Amino acid sequence: MLWISTSAFKSSRVLVPEDLVEKAHSVIESHAVEEELAAQAQADPAPVTIAARLEDGVFKPLDPVDWEEGTEVEVRLLNS
Repeated sequence: MLWISTSAFKSSRVLVPEDLVEKAHSVIESHAVEEELAAQAQADPAPVTIAARLEDGVFKPLDPVDWEEGTEVEVRLLNS
C-alpha cells in the first residue's frame, strides 16, 4: 500500500522488458486519462456566470438569461 495523506492507494511493481517500456508507459497513461475523464463526467458542472447590476436591492441581469429553476449561478457585479 502507498499512503498519501489520509487515502491509501494500491501500488504494484511491474517489471517490463526494456523494449516494451514505452508501450507500458502509454498503457498506464491511457488508463489514467480514462479515470480522469470518468471523474470529470461525474463532477458537478461549473456555475453559470452572468453580468448583473444591483437595482433596488435586486440583481438584474444585463443580458437575457434562460435557465431552469434552481440553476446555480455566479453573479459578477459591474461598477456603473
